[in-house]
Amino acid sequence: MQLDAIEARTFPVHAGEAQVPDEVVAIDRLTFESWGGGLSLAQYLERERRLRACAYSQGLRQWVLREGREILASCESYAVPFVVSSADGSRTKAGLGHGIASVYVEERLRGRGYAGEMLRRIHDGLRKEGALCAYLMSEIGPSLYARLGYVARPLRLCRFAAVDPAREAPHPEDWTWLGEADVPARLQVAFGAAVARPGLSIETTPAQIDWHLSRGRYYAEKLARKPAVRVGAAAGEAFVLWQPEYRRGALQVLTLWPGRTLWREGQRDPRSREAADLRNVLHAARAAATELGLSTVEIWETPRSATFLRGGARVEAKELPMLLPLAAGVRAEDWSDYERAHWL
Repeated sequence: MQLDAIEARTFPVHAGEAQVPDEVVAIDRLTFESWGGGLSLAQYLERERRLRACAYSQGLRQWVLREGREILASCESYAVPFVVSSADGSRTKAGLGHGIASVYVEERLRGRGYAGEMLRRIHDGLRKEGALCAYLMSEIGPSLYARLGYVARPLRLCRFAAVDPAREAPHPEDWTWLGEADVPARLQVAFGAAVARPGLSIETTPAQIDWHLSRGRYYAEKLARKPAVRVGAAAGEAFVLWQPEYRRGALQVLTLWPGRTLWREGQRDPRSREAADLRNVLHAARAAATELGLSTVEIWETPRSATFLRGGARVEAKELPMLLPLAAGVRAEDWSDYERAHWL
């Protein structure tokens, strides 16, 4: 068996689409049945070409475990910036982590350990490169990945109903709508050097957000739905960025920043200015959901966001975040602020 890595940064881009090699197209054809929901095969292949043309995909690798010419297992990994910080927020280590996605083995080949073998080889290679960690979302429970050293992290979904205009009129003067051009400046507010983030964290980048927005635009186009011109809202220091998930009828929050006070102390006084700003941006999301014909707003509740999120309904997530430390000084238990923007 041999493991190959195909670098997406080598793919030529033309007319907004990456020109991918035949081998990658063959993998996409295999994975279509698992991840092509709502699309035809042709549309799924087109979606993948468009997403691989995004700036975020410069850090994408397509991994293939093969025996001769036969594909035994495949997956993708995306490079993202991670930071390890001390209790006071001062940085002690910075480097790359790798998000693992689309782990796939054909049904006829399952049960033979190919996925585990592929991932062990990937982890060994990433460790030699100096990567801090690898992380993924498990849709099959923790067993396989726990055997490889991954540690599960808690996650619940916090859902708010979209605003019903007939019963609760929104007040747009309480917030400022955000467009795509506003994203870099807002992320700088939340992830700039002045913000203390103790523990292990991902620095969310404009490229990460752009990948998700591009995906949302593609589905709006193919499903003949209204595209999201407003991609977020801000009030005071607080802001939220989102994308519509039309197949599930939900406005998915990509990242939510409550402001430095609530981030540091949690929500202690619901009458504070900061708490009001947070409520306003969440209300904006509920109003935006209505405009897009969606029924709910969905936010990830993690150990960090649980300190300031109030209201809404909670349900356990079907997917499980898991992280594998690859470098000394990195602990999965220190990761508490993961968000939907970090996943693929």
